[in-house]
Amino acid sequence: MKKGLDSWGESGPFFMDGKVEELSMRKWMKYLAGAGGILTAADLLSSWFIFQGLLGSQKSGGLRDNRDGQTDDCIGEELEIRAFDGTKLSGLLTGREASDKTVVFVHGYRGNGLRDGRAFVPMYDRYGFQVLLVDDRCHGKSEGNYMGFGCLDRLDCQSWCRYLVERFGEKHKIILHGVSMGAAAVLSSLGEKLPSQVKCAVSDCSFANGWEELRHQLRKRYHLPAFPILNTVELYCRWKAGYSLKEYSPVTQVEKSEIPVLFIHGDADELVPVTMAYQLYHACASEKRLYIASGAAHAKSYQSDEAVYEKIVRQFLKDSGVM
Repeated sequence: MKKGLDSWGESGPFFMDGKVEELSMRKWMKYLAGAGGILTAADLLSSWFIFQGLLGSQKSGGLRDNRDGQTDDCIGEELEIRAFDGTKLSGLLTGREASDKTVVFVHGYRGNGLRDGRAFVPMYDRYGFQVLLVDDRCHGKSEGNYMGFGCLDRLDCQSWCRYLVERFGEKHKIILHGVSMGAAAVLSSLGEKLPSQVKCAVSDCSFANGWEELRHQLRKRYHLPAFPILNTVELYCRWKAGYSLKEYSPVTQVEKSEIPVLFIHGDADELVPVTMAYQLYHACASEKRLYIASGAAHAKSYQSDEAVYEKIVRQFLKDSGVM
């Protein structure tokens, strides 16, 4: 036994010159590196599918042709313009032909101008407005492979406003009205240089921040934590869609607003929390009003009580000097 101990050393074989423990450490490092690679690959793959699902075009049955068969009861003039990046944008100009006032209506997520905006056309027609129902990029008849999520759409709002001024003249009055993601686009455009003909804006159930809204959707829709998936989605968004979810948010853009804004939100909204309406209202630098529709779900404030909605919008337009 003594000889055996002398051969191995008193500390045993695992400490012989540190060779065995070094070998063991190398194995563990390889295991950890392999596990890290698997986790990274899983994150990249899952984030890609989430990015495509949230912001990508659904070409099969998708967004580009989702106005087909919808023009039968809402007659108007089909319009096309080119966005700042060359993307073709489509819209339908309807309502009073001889009006000197136009409402630019911007629709919500995976909708289109005609589907989401047709309910508002009679209201604005009674108020003496024509209505331009625009299709966001990657929606309806507009081009685009990825949604602007309010970020790129803010510049498209700007382009539509410039088109209206060029067509109808310097005395033309323009009102912006957006619902859901369209409201985020409208609010985000207020931080840009808009034509002076844009007199006021109506924001119906906008989110305050695109990053926070997607964080909310990851929890609610996918039951997933934001990190690291949302960070990877952000990288894909910059790479493929050309914008950052963090770069332009409605809540920071309204800090630069110079025109009156009416904020509308349903207190039963589970898609965009009503707390975001209060964030936007308090951040807005210009004249502002807030209407919280009791019991209204997401984008349902008008349908929940049309009379009250119309009364509030009408008074807001009067006070803003466009009626």
